[in-house]
Amino acid sequence: MIRSMIRSMSALAALGALAAFVCLPVGAGAADPALDAPVADAAKAFEEKTGLTDFGLLMMRDEEILYRRFFGGYTETTAVPIASATKWITGATVMTLVDAGRIDLDSPVKTWLPELPSPHGDLTLRQLLSYTAGFPSLAERIDLKQDRTISLLEAAIALKDVALVDEPGTAYAYGGPNFQIAGAVVERVSGQRWADYFDEVLGD
Repeated sequence: MIRSMIRSMSALAALGALAAFVCLPVGAGAADPALDAPVADAAKAFEEKTGLTDFGLLMMRDEEILYRRFFGGYTETTAVPIASATKWITGATVMTLVDAGRIDLDSPVKTWLPELPSPHGDLTLRQLLSYTAGFPSLAERIDLKQDRTISLLEAAIALKDVALVDEPGTAYAYGGPNFQIAGAVVERVSGQRWADYFDEVLGD
């Protein structure tokens, strides 16, 4: 179920703008020929505007697929990064440990990661997951371009060089570093790599 949802979200992320061009009648099937022409026209406009030629469109209402179509080299099984669409999944993974009583949202993360110096170690998971930890936003281009071979703990520790710009809990700023710390907490408490823990509790 989770993997199916991820594929659906990746398709919508790739072609979210196209949905606005198409008016779907209630109950339209995934192969409704009446929609082929307007979708093709909208897809052509989308390609010209973005330069993107390989993409998929999946429209759903509740559990019902209303329309599905793929373009270029993109197919139903194409694997693509889904970037920020993973954030709700990350939050759900963290919450499995909260539900189990192994961590809580309002204790400082240094409770589990004593390696983190203040003020970063004093942040809470609630602040990190709600983007109110005080880190600069994505607009300030502070998302870290790190070596992908380093661990989440190393990524979290590296954030000590990124100064907080707001008092934690007072301002919203969207960006990725918050989740590196949250992920490191999950790895420390679960004793597993993030990917392995996710597969165990949600992925299957």
